[in-house]
Amino acid sequence: MWPEAWVAFFKRDAAIHLMAASYLCVAGVAYPFLGIGLTLSSAFQAAGRPLWPLLGIASRVLVVGAGGWVVIHTTDAASSVSPSSPAAGLIVYGAILAIAFRAGAWAAVGAGSQ
Repeated sequence: MWPEAWVAFFKRDAAIHLMAASYLCVAGVAYPFLGIGLTLSSAFQAAGRPLWPLLGIASRVLVVGAGGWVVIHTTDAASSVSPSSPAAGLIVYGAILAIAFRAGAWAAVGAGSQ
């Protein structure tokens, strides 16, 4: 909300404000997925299931890396900032952990049979 307020803390240049506001509007949509991912990552690790957080963060790295490579090689990356790759990485991270949690991957083996 109000990206101009955040950017004003750092720079007064109008072009920077426009670029930063654009970035925050796109990337900000993905931040709830970061919250979901961090929360569920802690829950999985507390339940003794570190594989899912590892898969989630590895998938995030792959998505951001591949997306960044595509942006650099298909656009003029020097004059623009593309928040789509980091945002997609956050969405993948949170979604993988949410799906695994919903599927019951956090539960102890055999807990459902009691």
